[in-house]
Amino acid sequence: MTLEQIPIVYLWVDGSDIEYKKRYSLLVNSRNRDNDDLKYSLRSLETYMPWWKGKLYIVTDNQRPSWLMLNDNIIIVDHKDIIPENFLPTFNSHFIQRYVHNIEGIEDNFLLFDDDFILNNSLEPEDFIKDSILINKFNDGIISLNKLNIKSNLWKASVYQTMNILKDKLNDNFDKLYINHTPYVLSKKYIIECNELFKNELEDKIFKFRDYEFSTVYLYIYYYHITNNIPIKVTDNRCFFMDVKDDSEFISLQETIIDKQFVCFNDNFGSKDTSKRLKEFYDRLLPFKSSYEY
Repeated sequence: MTLEQIPIVYLWVDGSDIEYKKRYSLLVNSRNRDNDDLKYSLRSLETYMPWWKGKLYIVTDNQRPSWLMLNDNIIIVDHKDIIPENFLPTFNSHFIQRYVHNIEGIEDNFLLFDDDFILNNSLEPEDFIKDSILINKFNDGIISLNKLNIKSNLWKASVYQTMNILKDKLNDNFDKLYINHTPYVLSKKYIIECNELFKNELEDKIFKFRDYEFSTVYLYIYYYHITNNIPIKVTDNRCFFMDVKDDSEFISLQETIIDKQFVCFNDNFGSKDTSKRLKEFYDRLLPFKSSYEY
């Protein structure tokens, strides 16, 4: 497989879908609503990685975007195709990540996208794998191993737990940095190894919804670095992350992100007006339809 053929896997859900809400027992909009992030992420993929010619896998829960035009290189993967039936349904992306290696025909190395990962500048194959080393984007935020208040920040508490289990199981001789919200470069081989090594710990943390658990991508990426003696260090990259609130405005952001390679707008709002403004901003960034759209 050439780097131009590396598979790309997206996790996607339309939390606004009525049937999904029934399964979720959810009566109001959530952070799983569909802001058309996937549509714009694919536009950015086609715009800024024109060299990429691999297979695109969209992992979802019996759903499909209405605008998506399928072809032989776009494969919808249902949860039931990769996750044991007794664990379904699940609404927890960390848990779903444990099983992406079960996608039929997936190559050893692949890119994992969240649907709100937007490319904002040109990328080359060497931005993901160079000299046979998987390249993930670490920032300069240091993960404190002082115990966090779980209720105050569930995600940070999950990362904290992940770091501690790695430290206890492997060693403590590695830097502990947060990973940027950018496409993750993963290895099927190392996911399988990691799942086996941490089998008992993972089986003790099975939740249908986000909880105090493992941030699985952190587990896999750190395991890969530690076992291969690859230094964990701040990456020279240009990333922008915004936790979008109900009062968020986007007009001034176009200048802010002009030099960024990756942008991510994390859905943390309940307002339909905010969703509309976000879509309008996406449309200014990426106004042209991709070949994935009808």
